[in-house]
Amino acid sequence: MLPPLDPQVKNPDVWLTCFDQYGESFRFRFVYYNNKLHDQNGTRNEYRITYMTAWFRSQGAREGDIFEIGCDVGQKSYFVKVISAAIATGKVEDEGPARIQLRGWQRVH
Repeated sequence: MLPPLDPQVKNPDVWLTCFDQYGESFRFRFVYYNNKLHDQNGTRNEYRITYMTAWFRSQGAREGDIFEIGCDVGQKSYFVKVISAAIATGKVEDEGPARIQLRGWQRVH
């Protein structure tokens, strides 16, 4: 669902245009930290979506809530929302938007 990032490039990234349930747009960075593949002492080999902290705060997101991201086929923009843990269902559907449970925040430098 997210755009492919070339592993031959060190730390490739792309900016995602996302819309919340109110139609407000946000830009998040999708990045593949892959210095393990490029540097002798590299340790990172992970995908992340960054530049989200202000948006999470504006949504009142809390630990245990669900972050949902999805898109319509053929579209270059995404829709995002936070689902409160108090109303989230226990089962995630196989098809549809991707969901990630929030587990606490820490600053990454």
